[in-house]
Amino acid sequence: MQHIDASYALLKETIKSNDIKQVYLERYWMIALAIDNKERTDLTSTYVVSDYMKPSLNKLLFLLQASSSDYYINSFLPARRYHENIFDLNYMSDVVQNKQNKSYLNFEPTGNYVGKGFVTNEKVMSDKYIWNTFAFSSIPTNYFSKDWKEQLDDVITLCKDKGIKLTLFTSPSMEWTVAGVGNYDVYHDYIQSIADAAGINYFDFNLLDSNIFDTKDRQYYEDEGHVNSNGANAFSHIFADVCCGNIDCENVTYDKTVNKFYSDEPFIYGLARNMNQKDENHVDGRIISNRLDGMNYKVAVIRDGKNEETVKEYSEGTKFSINGEYDKIVVYWNGDELDGEERYVFDEK
Repeated sequence: MQHIDASYALLKETIKSNDIKQVYLERYWMIALAIDNKERTDLTSTYVVSDYMKPSLNKLLFLLQASSSDYYINSFLPARRYHENIFDLNYMSDVVQNKQNKSYLNFEPTGNYVGKGFVTNEKVMSDKYIWNTFAFSSIPTNYFSKDWKEQLDDVITLCKDKGIKLTLFTSPSMEWTVAGVGNYDVYHDYIQSIADAAGINYFDFNLLDSNIFDTKDRQYYEDEGHVNSNGANAFSHIFADVCCGNIDCENVTYDKTVNKFYSDEPFIYGLARNMNQKDENHVDGRIISNRLDGMNYKVAVIRDGKNEETVKEYSEGTKFSINGEYDKIVVYWNGDELDGEERYVFDEK
């Protein structure tokens, strides 16, 4: 993920040699929740940017502010970053070989690059993908990075000083993820308040009408957090139409995610689990649906193709735990909006 300080440094660099009229800045909530710069220990995303910047005061300030002084040697002397591997002959051989490649010497993009900054990914999210680790916990709205907010303000100020029209936007995450965090609207309202105070537009494409772009459709995603080529292609046309004024964003978006969820029939997206949980024989999970209340859930597992074993009796709660190995997870739910009981089977094998 590219942090806001990198975006700010790149914008300053771009303005030096280009007549910029318009800037669109993406605001993903995970970036806003990142630790402050001086607490960073992994600077890969910083070096991906700084290593390709020419020597300048802008680059110097970027690296000085990107981390604590403990990392300055690695920042300013790239050859030292992986010094612990200097006696690993296989590692060093691979490094030397890679640096002789034409693509490296000519600064050519790696991966399936199709131009204009886009690396395509044809992977489609499988039905076997039943666990969403992004959706297990709510957004900690009591904490947004202080550095992130200050650097966003720096971008806003820079654009105003240079007469550049700035627009903030949020790309469409999978609805499964947005529904799972449960309090996404708090983040939306926070970014909207920043945009309103600055007098700029904010387009939140997580609120798009499903008839325009269906964020439940797995064909658009490679995993719970990233669109694939299908999704990028479909969304790019919508983004262009909104930015060019061909579509009024207010006419195709909801004001709150809860209103978007309830515009559809009751639906269970899948399950969520704690990404930090290491015990392979125990799972703490949650059921993720587009209903916040008024529904009752029951969970069972099938082991070795045998009968169902209930691990959670009917209740409004969505949390459950599983001990030991299992073949399938079965979720039942009922409520006033449903015509009786419905059954979902999740099989990741």
